[in-house]
Amino acid sequence: MPRSERLPFTAALLSAAALAVLLLPAPLRAQDEGELKRQIRLVQEEIDREQKLRDREQERDAAFFASANERLKRLQGERAAVAAQTDSLAAELRRLEAARSKQLSTARWYAKRHDDHDKFLAGYCDSLAALVEADFPFAKEERLRSVAALKEQLLAGSVSPEEGTDRLWSMLMSVLKTGNGSENWSGTLATPSGEISGKYLRLGAVLLAFVSDDGREIHLMSREGGEWSWRPVDGESEVRGALRDALKVSEGKKAPGLVLLPVQASGVERRSAQGGAR
Repeated sequence: MPRSERLPFTAALLSAAALAVLLLPAPLRAQDEGELKRQIRLVQEEIDREQKLRDREQERDAAFFASANERLKRLQGERAAVAAQTDSLAAELRRLEAARSKQLSTARWYAKRHDDHDKFLAGYCDSLAALVEADFPFAKEERLRSVAALKEQLLAGSVSPEEGTDRLWSMLMSVLKTGNGSENWSGTLATPSGEISGKYLRLGAVLLAFVSDDGREIHLMSREGGEWSWRPVDGESEVRGALRDALKVSEGKKAPGLVLLPVQASGVERRSAQGGAR
């Protein structure tokens, strides 16, 4: 029987015992009165003990339920915090995925632009080579080799578009700067009669001449039929003298002055004034 049900039962038992004593004859009642009081005292002590035990159990139950409720509230709070953190991490993950997708798209775009730019620069190498072919034939073979090497490297991907652009621009500027200034240098010229030593004279992109060391042989770069070739200057004493004077001015052996020289312009040879030492 549960302890909470034993207390009313014990009280009822005491009441029944007291009633039974009252119903006994007087002599027996006097004899058993002391025993009854002792039994009542024992029962009362048992009732008190049971009551204390019940109170302690109630206190333990109340403490347990309070602790359980507190723990439940704490767990609910922790669960809510974890759920909020999970939502925050999920949102951050979505943001990172979107950023990663954007970066991949940007990387693919730049990679395509990189490939397209390489192809564009390679095509521009062909245009620059055509310009060198049609232009004044100064350092022509060297320039064509440089342009061809750059195109090959661009198509192979061994140079970056930035480096390719810089090199291509430098080559173009080198071709354009050919029209500026004048210079002379020593060298040899292959002729049908053999190689001869002398000096080259260049005036911008309009005249390229060769004068032998003894001054007897003079050759002039001339364009005929769309092709550039060396043409000997024979019997043209005025032109030969002008070329010798121009070389001396370029070398600093003669004061600058007005010198009439044959030059090429748009495929048509004409006489033009050229003077001054560089």
